[in-house]
Amino acid sequence: MKENGLMVSQRRQKAKRVAKRSKPRADRPRQYWGIDMTKFMVPSVGWVYLVIVVDWFTKKTVGWNLSLRSRAAKWKQALEMAIEREFREGVRGNRLCLISDNGSQPTSTSFMGDMATLGIKQVFTSNGNGETQKGDEDHQGGGYMDK
Repeated sequence: MKENGLMVSQRRQKAKRVAKRSKPRADRPRQYWGIDMTKFMVPSVGWVYLVIVVDWFTKKTVGWNLSLRSRAAKWKQALEMAIEREFREGVRGNRLCLISDNGSQPTSTSFMGDMATLGIKQVFTSNGNGETQKGDEDHQGGGYMDK
């Protein structure tokens, strides 16, 4: 059939991968912070978890926590460090938005309760939205949870 020109050419269409909502853009420091965790192996210790808080405007690491356990309390400690450094007068009333994935730590009742108490608005990335998570990953210098 191919030799006689009877084959129909197939068009392959690529699936469009478009975020459901656009990525927030910070126009000032201390407006949007991203928080995420990565883990890495230390041969003499085992898995070590690093939580990083990044200001999306300045791209500066404003808080972090290094731990042997992956717990919401460690995320809170990283955020507390960032707040103490960047909001000496207190975070309430400054309209800070904290962007994270839908992991168990940032969606835990205790973490979400603390964010509400502090007046921090939580924004969660869309499931499978690698572009939104890319900002934090680029800053961390690695892949998302696989390094």
